[in-house]
Amino acid sequence: MTLPRSRPAWGAFPGMAMLALSVAVSSVHAQSTPGIPEALRDKALTVTVHTQVPESPTAPAWEAREVKSTLPGSAVSVKLVGESLAVLIHVTPYQGPEGLMLVTQAQVWIKDKDSVHYHTTLNTLKVAFGEPVAFYPLGEGKGKAPLRVVIVVQPYQMPAPPAAQASEAPKTP
Repeated sequence: MTLPRSRPAWGAFPGMAMLALSVAVSSVHAQSTPGIPEALRDKALTVTVHTQVPESPTAPAWEAREVKSTLPGSAVSVKLVGESLAVLIHVTPYQGPEGLMLVTQAQVWIKDKDSVHYHTTLNTLKVAFGEPVAFYPLGEGKGKAPLRVVIVVQPYQMPAPPAAQASEAPKTP
């Protein structure tokens, strides 16, 4: 499923090829909390945000994947920063009697020679668990400004515990 496309406002923007080399992904808000409390795990959700700058249909030039846990109604945020570009994406899942709703908001700032352009989008969509949703915060995803964000919401999945170091021998009493 694909969200409605944003208006491509950046068709003449130069330097988007540099995006693949200069974009960094970081979390905003308190997404790195120690985990979901046990009493709320039956209501919690896992949100995967897979961001790509596609070079071809089979091989992206750059990609990043973040998996975050949240509760319905609480946003998961991803920040992408480039030399002349900043994109802030908020994904808020809501779960109710009619199913799962997904609200996505993107804020985009692009620095041009003498100005800064700002664009925002807000979309609401009914989805099913595990259904990938393609989102193009810079427009259709073709041309000079390709950025594709694929969002997947699942019931809460407890993060795997950190692996023990293989170099240490087990201690015996």
